[in-house]
Amino acid sequence: MSEIIDKTKELKASLLELEEVKEYLRVKELYLSNEEIRSLELELAHTSKDSKEYKLIKKEYDNHPLVINYLRSKEEVDKILYMIKEILEK
Repeated sequence: MSEIIDKTKELKASLLELEEVKEYLRVKELYLSNEEIRSLELELAHTSKDSKEYKLIKKEYDNHPLVINYLRSKEEVDKILYMIKEILEK
């Protein structure tokens, strides 16, 4: 069992060295600490989804550069993790 744990730690270390993962972690930190994004999320949570106001706030949120960068970088990391999952399932 310790061999599996060791290999998992090696995999984690290798993943953390990938540029895609480094970028994701960098952008994620910016995304999570951005007050404008937090404010938009709060507004969305407290606005009726059927309202015109909600659609305007959602559009602003979806077009925020940090949201776009975060989602793109997350997608890249998800692809890498999916590839690892596929290899493990073989």
